[in-house]
Amino acid sequence: MAQKKAQKNLRSQSGSGRSRNSSFLLPLVATLILTALIYCLRGIGLLLFLPGGILLLLIGLSLILGISYSIDKTRRF
Repeated sequence: MAQKKAQKNLRSQSGSGRSRNSSFLLPLVATLILTALIYCLRGIGLLLFLPGGILLLLIGLSLILGISYSIDKTRRF
């Protein structure tokens, strides 16, 4: 039991010292959910009044945030 606790403490102390959470994660998840929701609702026919450019803008924003998030996660320091 004590050995597992010591290993857990050692794992939590190792690393670069910066937070593992990225500032891009929450906006990325939000735009992905919003994009999927709007895409599905337009497919069903409930949001036909919404221009296709809005959907393309959301898809582009999701791609940019995804690339930014992956770059941020692979930074070494």
